[in-house]
Amino acid sequence: MSLIRKVIIILSVALGVTYANPTCPTLKPGMINVHLVCHTHDDVGWLKTVDQYYYGSRKRITWVGVQYILDSVMQSLLKDQNRKFIYVESAFFFRWWNEQDEKTKSIVQASLFAQMGMDGLFFGRLDYDDKRERWNKKQMEMVWKGSNSLGEESWIFTGALPNGYSPPKGFCFDLLCPDDPIMDDPRLEDYNKEEMVDTFLSRVDEQRKGYATYVNARQKNGSRVNLVYSTPSCYVDALHNENIKWPTKTDDFFPYSSDPHAFWTGYFTSRPTLKGLIRKCNNLLQAIKQVSAILRLNRGEELERLAEAMAVAQHHDAVTGTAKQHVTDDYYKRLFIGMLGTNELLSEGFRKMTQSSNSVPKCTEYVYCPLLNISSCPFTEDQQSFVVNIYNPVSRVISSYVRIPIIKPVHYEILNEKEEKIEYNVIPLPKEVKLIPGRDSKAEYELVFLAKDLPAFGVQQYLVSATNRRRNLRKIKIKYLHSSEDKIITKGDISVTLDGTTNKLKYIEFGRKKGKTGKIEVYSLVAEIHQQWTTWVSQVLRIYKDKNYVESDWLVGPIPIEDGIGKEIVNQFHFKNLKTNQTFYTDANGREMQKRVKDFRPTWKLNSTEPVSQNYYPVTSRIIISSSDGKTKAAIMNDRAQNLSLSNTLPLNIRILTLEPWREGDILLRLENYYEKGESSLSGTTSVNLKETFAIWPIKNIEELTLGANKLIKDNKRLKWKTRDEDVTFMERERNSYTLLTETTKNNPDIFTFSPMQIRTFVLKF
Repeated sequence: MSLIRKVIIILSVALGVTYANPTCPTLKPGMINVHLVCHTHDDVGWLKTVDQYYYGSRKRITWVGVQYILDSVMQSLLKDQNRKFIYVESAFFFRWWNEQDEKTKSIVQASLFAQMGMDGLFFGRLDYDDKRERWNKKQMEMVWKGSNSLGEESWIFTGALPNGYSPPKGFCFDLLCPDDPIMDDPRLEDYNKEEMVDTFLSRVDEQRKGYATYVNARQKNGSRVNLVYSTPSCYVDALHNENIKWPTKTDDFFPYSSDPHAFWTGYFTSRPTLKGLIRKCNNLLQAIKQVSAILRLNRGEELERLAEAMAVAQHHDAVTGTAKQHVTDDYYKRLFIGMLGTNELLSEGFRKMTQSSNSVPKCTEYVYCPLLNISSCPFTEDQQSFVVNIYNPVSRVISSYVRIPIIKPVHYEILNEKEEKIEYNVIPLPKEVKLIPGRDSKAEYELVFLAKDLPAFGVQQYLVSATNRRRNLRKIKIKYLHSSEDKIITKGDISVTLDGTTNKLKYIEFGRKKGKTGKIEVYSLVAEIHQQWTTWVSQVLRIYKDKNYVESDWLVGPIPIEDGIGKEIVNQFHFKNLKTNQTFYTDANGREMQKRVKDFRPTWKLNSTEPVSQNYYPVTSRIIISSSDGKTKAAIMNDRAQNLSLSNTLPLNIRILTLEPWREGDILLRLENYYEKGESSLSGTTSVNLKETFAIWPIKNIEELTLGANKLIKDNKRLKWKTRDEDVTFMERERNSYTLLTETTKNNPDIFTFSPMQIRTFVLKF
């Protein structure tokens, strides 16, 4: 982490520049204009926690303090109006700003930044082979086409920085760096001004060789350099004014390596418990936002506490799992405090959203069970009778199996709001779950039932009552994994085959009916296969009734480290007779799918040195494999690296992405067409009348914003870029997407159209 600002040198050749931004520096035509971009790299937690970094405490770890950086930078900026500084670590700026007086106060990433109204994106890390190839071809800068479905709306100018996020060699002015300062007083010893100037010009000459705008930079009378304080925005404007055609990129930069045997893939899976908690907290946060917006609850403080914890957890050393243990513990603590702070808000929301019925009484106390992932809920363990409230946070009706921790295998009666009895199973917990370190629970069983037809953004209630009669569990079929024959477990249209010798998952078949042979534990609602490899690796495979998927619940840890040898645990799934031509697809930030080919890179020839690591890709939500003829597909979906009924239901390809309270009592709404172009018959353009769909609210006006909700879409003016791969009509700054998006809604301002993969953001005013 930098104690003071770092300097990134960015170069361009100006032919005569007119800036759209009047705060940008004046460039000189025909010269190498060197943009000095001063910035910081202040980690929001890594070696120290975010607050320790900010205040500069725990000096024995590292003595840096971010508040002093911001104090000194502000003093320097005020001394010279030509100086510029860019700051991106908003978690620290938020803390610093609150202390001032009133006078002072993953390719989808490319697509999202573009939709937020940004014109440029610069990053520091890419594969060393990719960088070498781009440097030699002068393609360090490009137009990144972030979405095949959204087209030009998702394009963004992108640059790979020449030195990562470090300054040029010899010009690191961080107090932790060994480089000499510029000593410019000739009366003193060690005067080095001319030497530093020569070295600087040498660095400029080296750096210009990898960038397209430097081809004509050397003039007849030698190199001429114009040095200016700048920002990335000013630099992008200067490049835009060059009016040249840029190379393009349509894939992403994963995975990348820094040398032949160092692939940066471990963070895709490291600290999986933290990754799971972050995913869970986000689900909770979105649900609370929805409930608050629907019921117009004025509980912003509880929302902000969890939202801030979630924001800090998005840092590149947090969700990645690359921070020190005590810093990781701080992330856990912030998330846990944020979760606890929402209990009262949830209780208030549920009280208002639910009503008593003949079968389900009105609840006076609501208890949230955050530890269901380890089958622990003290409330259900200690009660003979209780009401289960299930909230559906997605914008369509769904059905989901529920598993509730209980102590004894007694008979239960489960009633829904219509006084209908619900089928259930009582299933013993795996012993590996009961032995999880830190688990403080008396539960030995789980009560499993299907919650059918949960209303969109609604609560469904079930009354659970235990009897004194002990339930006979011997009626289930149990077969232990001792014989050498393959075991075939079938439920509905799904068959799972275990290898008879190793008991490993051999393959999965869909759509074939087979007789019930060799079952492991088969109940009326679910069949379970329990597997254990060591005392610290186990798995339960589940096939639920009427569900077309297999659930894998695998448990790892504590991983033994006494031998000093690192271990990677891989769960392998084999699909019988599925020929894929080494091709598979992974999601990009949970949205569009990216094509992957084993041992292949689309933009350079891969030097195959690590056959396993070089084929690891980040999977946020799903990975899909398909047969060569496209007739058979399989997907693996993961859970961690979602009292209102809509007056008119949304189209099948449209879902609510965001529903939360906004300023002055308004509501922020994001809708998404979540099908990709050509993916399905539902992949077309769809229109939605917002006032009719949300007629439960007296909407007076609808304003559309950019994706980041920071600007009106009508005021969003982005740069257009020429590209080498197609003839694009060049346009200066103009309304990029607004005209296109609203063209079909002029006759009715309440109707908005959605193209495949498009997200549109609105403020509903009352």
